[in-house]
Amino acid sequence: MRIINLAGASVALPIAPAPVLYYRGFELREFTGTTTALVRIWDAASATGKILDEVSLAANESARENYGVAKLALIGIYVEIVSGTVVGSICFD
Repeated sequence: MRIINLAGASVALPIAPAPVLYYRGFELREFTGTTTALVRIWDAASATGKILDEVSLAANESARENYGVAKLALIGIYVEIVSGTVVGSICFD
């Protein structure tokens, strides 16, 4: 399993494209404690294509999801921080 850490990220972050990846889940927390955050995780090389996850967090809220059966990402995984600032990780194979 590979893990990408997001440390106070507030912009879109591409994860290197691969022919096939298995998206395993996420652990995310809104970092500032004063605003909401929205994160989209795409099966894509940019913020287009198929959404694997959409995570909405209230101020200082955290969320995690570990999928027993991984979601297939045919193109790659792209993390888009739509709003707010988050810390955490994205897990995939």
